[in-house]
Amino acid sequence: MFLLAEKRYPLTHFTLEQMLNNVRLEVEEESETYLELLRLVRRQLDEG
Repeated sequence: MFLLAEKRYPLTHFTLEQMLNNVRLEVEEESETYLELLRLVRRQLDEG
C-alpha cells in the first residue's frame, strides 16, 4: 500500500472501488496514513 500512496497508477474504476472497499474494511482505527490512502483512491475515482 505504501507504493500506491507514493505514485499514481492508472487503475480501472472497478479496481479502485474494490480497493476502497477492502481498505475500508481493514481499517480498525483511524490513522492518518489510511485516511490519506482512502482520500487518494477517492480522488482517483472522482477523476475517472
